[in-house]
Amino acid sequence: MRLRAEWDGSEVVAARVEARPEAIGPRLCGLSSAEAAARLVDIAGDSPHAHATALRLACAAAAGEPPPAHDERLATERELAAELVAEHLGRLLLDWPPVFGEDARPQRNAEFHHRLLRPGQTQEALYALGGEILDLVARELLTGFFRRIRPPHTLAEFIACAEEGGILGSVLAALLALGKAHPPVGGALPMLEPAAVAEWTRSGSAPLPHAAETGALARHRHSPLIRILHVKGHLISARLMASMLDVADGATRMRHPLFDALPALAQAGSPASGVGRASVDSAHGILLYSVTLRDGLIAACDVIRPEDWNFADDGPFLREAHVWPASARETALQRLHALTLALAPGVPYLVELVGR
Repeated sequence: MRLRAEWDGSEVVAARVEARPEAIGPRLCGLSSAEAAARLVDIAGDSPHAHATALRLACAAAAGEPPPAHDERLATERELAAELVAEHLGRLLLDWPPVFGEDARPQRNAEFHHRLLRPGQTQEALYALGGEILDLVARELLTGFFRRIRPPHTLAEFIACAEEGGILGSVLAALLALGKAHPPVGGALPMLEPAAVAEWTRSGSAPLPHAAETGALARHRHSPLIRILHVKGHLISARLMASMLDVADGATRMRHPLFDALPALAQAGSPASGVGRASVDSAHGILLYSVTLRDGLIAACDVIRPEDWNFADDGPFLREAHVWPASARETALQRLHALTLALAPGVPYLVELVGR
């Protein structure tokens, strides 16, 4: 995916998505479910387990198979949560710090990455690893927030917590120092609601919204910590903070899958005979698969990736990537990189800033 913005020396005046990844769905048509799963390994990109789960559940629903047994659902939730945590940590420890002149933490990331994605782990192993992840969030990522007796209630208190330390605390403080963004061009978008997605999986007459945002901010926008940043216009900072809360939620799911306070990461339904739909919440946002089976083969397959929402022509990236002042090219490019990272694309991308 190639993202291009134009800068006139004082303002970022235009932005567009010049190249998008090839669609997945058409490349699975004409295949059996097993053949499609094998091909998906090579074309899914990030969140391979989320893609594989969505395809499997959609095909099973289209075939009229009964829902997965409870134990299978528990195992799926644990594995999806581990993948979500691994992908968030990769961005938080490797990608975010260099944007603001901080050192990446490749060794710390590697300590968790391989353990999180190791196949065939026991319930006990994932439970213990989830506890280590929760300790990481409290003791290393957001140290300043966990030293306080009460959470911050104002933006000034939030900045003070960020400045008190933690791997991501200094990054968050530097991001806040850039100042709040100007209002998105065309206004802020609604969040992709889980209830609307659940209805879409079950009903052929339930349309999805034309434009929306999905991802960590959509999941955590009601959190008091996120609301402080969101209402003050610090949308990029709100997304970064939300991704850290997502790590904590993912660790909780590894320990207590299908916990009542957290919605399931995967769900599926059949809106019509021979049609199956599935949604999976990944680190990048909600992933959707719709499959039509005919004579045991995939006759039609539509895949909506989180990038199809967040980097759509009327999506949050293009609404927020331009029409804001920037007196220095480096500052403009820094904010563009931060905005892109905050929207967590699950495909390789390139950000270009050109003069006008």
